[in-house]
Amino acid sequence: MRKLQQVGKTVLICVLLCSCTACGAPALKESEIIAVTMPLVLPATTETPIANAVPAPASTATEEPESTFSSGPTAGSTKTPVPTGTPSPTWPMKTFKYKPDGYVTANAVNMRVGPGTEYQVLRKAGYHAAVTMIAESGDWYYVLLDGMEGFISKEFVHVGPLPTPESSPKYSDDDIYMAAQMIWLEAKGGTYEEFQAIATVLANRIASSRYPSTVEDNIFAPGQFTVADDKEWFLSKEPDSTAMRAADSMLNGGERVLESSVMYFRAKRLGTEWRNRKYIKTIGNHCFFS
Repeated sequence: MRKLQQVGKTVLICVLLCSCTACGAPALKESEIIAVTMPLVLPATTETPIANAVPAPASTATEEPESTFSSGPTAGSTKTPVPTGTPSPTWPMKTFKYKPDGYVTANAVNMRVGPGTEYQVLRKAGYHAAVTMIAESGDWYYVLLDGMEGFISKEFVHVGPLPTPESSPKYSDDDIYMAAQMIWLEAKGGTYEEFQAIATVLANRIASSRYPSTVEDNIFAPGQFTVADDKEWFLSKEPDSTAMRAADSMLNGGERVLESSVMYFRAKRLGTEWRNRKYIKTIGNHCFFS
């Protein structure tokens, strides 16, 4: 019986070996044989991450980059022109840092729009007209004259204050002050050239044998200067510095803006026709006659 059991075991082993060989599986050693009593369940496997791995992009397709070059015009498209304005004329100018004073050294000097004789004339500047120096451009000064800016040739402008002539022994300070009172009252608000012209009329009269030889007698002669009809009122008025400068210049031998025969003037609104008088010129708000 025991022999029969041993024979049975041997037969079973042989059957198992034959079946493994038939299936192509390697022969199992006796120690590797296990008894299977339930279906084999394999554990879920996880992939071990690779160190420093770079993740693959979600898609291998790439967007086409925008071109950095502008494409040519499409059919039917039109190119919009860029408007260009007309530039204002400019000139190289050197600005005066402190804007010094200056004065015109000739009569009827042109003040122009630009630094050249080809530019339009803005106005005339009178002899000894006070200007403020703003800048210079070549042979021209850019100045401020009576609230207007423009260019005057350097030839006719002196930079610096107008020199005050030394008082003549013939005329006292009171004479000059009285003459300035008359000039200021007659042409108040006028230009320096207009003040000079009225001062010239007074100086011409003093120099003429037909009129008194003193400032006071000329001013207060009956029917001559209407602003002096009321002497007390006249003497109470204070002239400005421009009238003082014009009076001092004319009475002390300064250059006159009118010829020596001019001894009359009146308001421009009254016209240039005056009986027995010869019209000479208009300066400011006054017409002058000989």
